[in-house]
Amino acid sequence: MFKFAHPGYLWLLLAVPVVLLAGLSYWRWRALMIKRLNGAEFIIPRFSSDRYIAGVCSVTVAILMLVLAWAGPQWGTHTETVEYQSSDVIIALDISQSMLCQDIAPDRLEMAQLFARKLVSSLEGQRIGLVFFAGSAFLQIPLSNDYGFIQQSIQSASTDLLTDQGTNIAEAIGVAEESLGQEETRGAVMVILTDGEVHDDDSDERAASALEKGLVICTVGVGTESGGPIPTGNGQYKRDQDGQPVITGLNETALRDIAAAGGGKAFHVNQGDAAIRAISDLVKGTSGKMVKSRRFVSSEARFQFFVLPALLLLLFQIWLFRHKSGI
Repeated sequence: MFKFAHPGYLWLLLAVPVVLLAGLSYWRWRALMIKRLNGAEFIIPRFSSDRYIAGVCSVTVAILMLVLAWAGPQWGTHTETVEYQSSDVIIALDISQSMLCQDIAPDRLEMAQLFARKLVSSLEGQRIGLVFFAGSAFLQIPLSNDYGFIQQSIQSASTDLLTDQGTNIAEAIGVAEESLGQEETRGAVMVILTDGEVHDDDSDERAASALEKGLVICTVGVGTESGGPIPTGNGQYKRDQDGQPVITGLNETALRDIAAAGGGKAFHVNQGDAAIRAISDLVKGTSGKMVKSRRFVSSEARFQFFVLPALLLLLFQIWLFRHKSGI
């Protein structure tokens, strides 16, 4: 695709008709003077029409070429590999059925999704991975800079993606470690958004183990301690074996313990932007890695194709000026 890097300079093209007008004016003035002097051309400097036309055309085209070169013509593309420093962040989103509880409006899952999307926006420039978990966990997106796709994946998170119910935070940490790799874990941060209904007993130990490898873990609690029932659709709620509604509440104690064991901090989703800023500051404070995975496709500068003909035309004009025979 052809384009100009500095199209504002194209207004200088107005000089082209000015040069042509000046050349035409001199031509007409000379013809008028010869006529008034009754053809006494010896009084007027010798003149070759061909050389004069060639000189005016060469100067005009040279000016045109120089203006186009100054405007920065570009076409064609090339790919550059840019090395930059980046921290690695894994966002783990709880998609268990308890996240459908409406003890915070509109429900826990939507609040967690909103928080996660804002967090992604604040972490632009870092590599972000996404883990979904309930009774089991899986890597939804490996480390990536495709923030648009990450945002879409967070928005499309659903409790239907996993049939294995529960809140297996330990497995989510394990999936995060595996996605980072043995040598890449150090300096990474994991952010777990969950209601903290821990059904496994080794979350603290797994968080401590991850910290030893350099993975710092923060938790973001979603819900209230008093909790509420779990909707199952059509105005119905999940019930236990006795037919009583199952009440799910936020387990802040468990989340604080996991964050402490993981060397991070515990937050609540209601802290909103303050929590996001704190997490972002923690991420930026980690020792990032030099990454070469970002590639840019840029247009090639082609000004030289205009400068060279312009210089040749000006040299031709100088040659005409020095060889006056016939002018």
